[in-house]
Order: sequence, then structure tokens, then C-alpha cells
Amino acid sequence: MTVSFPLLCLPAVALREVLLNFGTMDLLEFSFTSTRVRDCVFRSARLRVIEHNVEFLKEYPHIVTVFKNDDGLHEHKLEWEFVGGQMAGKSHQEGREENRIHKNGNIIQCHFHNPEFGASVVFNHISKIFQGPINLFLDLSHIRNLYSILLNQNISECQKLEVYEGYNNDQNDEDLYGILDIVNIGKELKAYVTNQDEIDFDQICHLESLTLENANWMTLPDLISLNCRYGNSNRQSCLHQIGIHRVSS
Repeated sequence: MTVSFPLLCLPAVALREVLLNFGTMDLLEFSFTSTRVRDCVFRSARLRVIEHNVEFLKEYPHIVTVFKNDDGLHEHKLEWEFVGGQMAGKSHQEGREENRIHKNGNIIQCHFHNPEFGASVVFNHISKIFQGPINLFLDLSHIRNLYSILLNQNISECQKLEVYEGYNNDQNDEDLYGILDIVNIGKELKAYVTNQDEIDFDQICHLESLTLENANWMTLPDLISLNCRYGNSNRQSCLHQIGIHRVSS
């Protein structure tokens, strides 16, 4: 005979032992039950996250979380794909009634009318359970509402930022200064954007690694003021590309 009992009322040590027997996908699915359950899962079965790769590079967002188990020996990853509209072959009513999150191995496919908003909301949940450094990748030609994404602090606080202009740069009126004014980068910036204003050096002087596609406005005094140990500047296709790497003392 099966007897139910309040799982969350178990002592912390016992609860941890129970949750460690969950598979990662089951643990994640269980965490979506409520905010209380999510916080409990984070406290009791914390995994060692190596990094989150949050990508807005194609038509639909993509998130990859790389982590290790407690033994620290094996790396695993979970992938989230965010697609728009209702599921193919489903009526509007069926699409409303069915769960919008579906699993395919370690890939979780999420259906949202606005995939960018969906990715932002789901990553808020992911980052609470799997806390770790974030790498953010942006292709401006595929993003509909850039600043609604960047205003999410769980996304804009990142260790690495890569920005690409894409092929349709006529619609890209965002300048790099505006992006860096919102995003707090810890270590590395790669910006392949030609439509940019001069960058405020306070935004980039602390970075360990810096690559700028359009750096023809940067002077030698500017370069020296970055206080980096190594730098280079190459002219390619009438553009300057500058790569700077800080060598830790």
C-alpha cells in the first residue's frame, strides 16, 4: 500500500539523500512545481555548475547549462530550445491544454508565443537552481526586443558577452555603448558590431579579454589607457580589429 508523506518536511540531510536519487531531468521538472519547491531543490541538491551559455543567435533562443555531479568527475549538460507559436499539428485549444514544455533526451523544448520572453522567464528559474557563471551571445539581427532581455538581471550579469551585428544591420540602431551601459561583464567582451559609437573606457577597462571589430576610433593613448599587457590592431576589409588580452600578474 502506498502512503503519501510531505517530502519537504523531511530533515535537511534526509531530503538531500532523497533528491540525490532523482535524475537531473526529474529534479528539474520537480522544481517547477512551486517557488518553495524550487528553493528547496536548490538548497538540498545543489549541482556544481560550470557555466550557462545563453544564446540569442538564431531565430529562437537557446540555453545550455553545463554542470558536474557531486563526484566532480563527469560533465553533463542540459539544453533548452525556445520556439514560437503552438506545437505543430495541434489545434489552438489542444495547444492551450497541453504542457508547453517537452523533453527529448537532455533537450527541453519550450513553446512560447514570444520565445525571447519565454527564455528570459525560464532562465530566471534555471539560474536559481543551477547558480553559475553566464556567457551571453547576442545576434542583433535576430532579436526583436533587445533591452527587454538585457533588463533581466539574471541574464545581464555575465562573465562573457559576444555581440554580432548579423546580416540585416539596417534595422540595428542599438549601439555598443548602450548595450554595455546595461550589461555587467565580468571578464570578456567580443563585439563584432560596426554600427557603434565610441565606447566609454570605464565600461571596458576592467576586462581580461577584449575584441572589437570596429575600433578605427581607438588611438594609441586609448589603447595604453586600457592598462593591458598585450594588444594588437589589424586592418581587415577597411575595418580595424583590435584584440586585447590581460595577463594576470
